[in-house]
Amino acid sequence: MRSEATSSGIVPVVLLVLLVGLLIAALQGRGRRRRAAAALLLPVSAAWVLFNGPIEGPILLTFSTDHGLTVSDLLAAVGVLVGGVVLVRGNR
Repeated sequence: MRSEATSSGIVPVVLLVLLVGLLIAALQGRGRRRRAAAALLLPVSAAWVLFNGPIEGPILLTFSTDHGLTVSDLLAAVGVLVGGVVLVRGNR
């Protein structure tokens, strides 16, 4: 199923737009909306790693012959970091 979703190219683009929109909302929002965006950011970041295949970019770090860290994976790391910080810090 994952290969069918990524082969069309639509899913990665939709996830990219959603991820960037949630990042902006989590960074600039206030109150409940900010926390909601941060909570949604975590699963969307995980989905990004799974479905970003067609637009991954260069490999930065190789873990094995089948697994590595790509430029595109860094966006998911930023999403998890921002989402986690917003949820932990709350409205401070």
